[in-house]
Amino acid sequence: MLSRLARRTVWTGRGGPAMRMRFGQAMSSEPNHAEVLASPMIKPVCGACNLVCTYCYYRQTADHFDDRPSRMTDEAIRNIVRTFCQSPHPCPHFSWQGGEPMLAGLDFFQKAVAYQQAYRREGQQVVNAFQTNGTLIDDAWGRFLKRWDMLVGISIDGPPEIHDKNRIYPNGAGSQEDVLRGLRVLQEHQVEHNVLVLVHGDNVHHPKEVVRFIRDLGEDYLQFIPCVVTGLDRSMPSHDAVDPLAYGQFLCEVFDEWLSVGPTRLYVRMFNNLVLAAAGHEPEYCVFRRACAGCLLVEHNGDVFPCDFMVQPEWRMGNLTTDSLAEIYRHPRWLAFRKLKSQLPPACQACRHVALCNGGCPRDRFGGRLPDDEPNYLCRGYQLFLDHARPEIEKVAADWLSGQHMPPPPERTPPAGSGRSRKRRRRPRARRRR
Repeated sequence: MLSRLARRTVWTGRGGPAMRMRFGQAMSSEPNHAEVLASPMIKPVCGACNLVCTYCYYRQTADHFDDRPSRMTDEAIRNIVRTFCQSPHPCPHFSWQGGEPMLAGLDFFQKAVAYQQAYRREGQQVVNAFQTNGTLIDDAWGRFLKRWDMLVGISIDGPPEIHDKNRIYPNGAGSQEDVLRGLRVLQEHQVEHNVLVLVHGDNVHHPKEVVRFIRDLGEDYLQFIPCVVTGLDRSMPSHDAVDPLAYGQFLCEVFDEWLSVGPTRLYVRMFNNLVLAAAGHEPEYCVFRRACAGCLLVEHNGDVFPCDFMVQPEWRMGNLTTDSLAEIYRHPRWLAFRKLKSQLPPACQACRHVALCNGGCPRDRFGGRLPDDEPNYLCRGYQLFLDHARPEIEKVAADWLSGQHMPPPPERTPPAGSGRSRKRRRRPRARRRR
């Protein structure tokens, strides 16, 4: 898929900087192995973070490792970059996540970029993306991110009374003031970015307030991720999990706001992907694909897992300091992971919306342990939302296919891997809602 998109794409799984694209660009129904394996999600500091968000699902992941890392070693990052740059794919995509990846330090990423430039083949493009809490972004980071054309996802849960309740420092202080300072740096340096909102019990009943707050910051590229699991226990939804029906109603109201503003002026990752599906294309969002996208997760020590929600000993598939991508691709756990999405429960197979949601994320099925034989923890929410939104989704898709509807705001041209400048997007600015 990645090689056939004329605009920038980043395999980032459920969360992280979302790819931006036009509805009409060709997408394969199944990414080939070279494309998948050229798309690592790298955790340079494991779950380390300067915040202690109440709902974090990754902070305790370090308990699975013996070394309690501070950051990925230079040797490890050199081996990882070389491995993916030497893959058959013409455009390796590196997604840097955490924890808080910026804790690795600017010097770490300067070395990572230097390795990318050293190991990339002639004509090969390299794409980098960050997911960050935004608190550490200063002018030095802004210049670096712009220089190397990096796409940044920044987490904002809504207005301060919502955001600062959960996204907090160890001393209990809220983080939004620092996050908005970091966002202004991205805007001032014209760094390409989008906003990620985790939907949880404190913001799920305030969808329009959340959207309008973020749009008033000058942001029109949004994605919403539901809180389902926290901590290390992945056996059942956590006590912090968002209520499925409340999440469905949240999506309904955000969808109405999306239609009111106009799909050409506001990008919401889930909705744009559902329009793709309704138009007969394969979504890029792994939750709605027919098969898991398989963005390989690489931990600080080189250990490889099939997904950031499966960083558990029983899903370890090898280590990039000792194993080749071909060996990882042949690993039985990788093959088992690739089959999970297609193993739809009977309720999903009979569902009127299965062609759009494809059963959702396999992780949210919890191995069939959910009460009342629910096929997916979020199923009732998805059904509520799709019952409400599907007619308009199909109308937007039909209008686009007939040439009557313009696609979402265009993405810039992809980078050439050398940090060269491109046509700039209009600088975001705060504005009144329309």
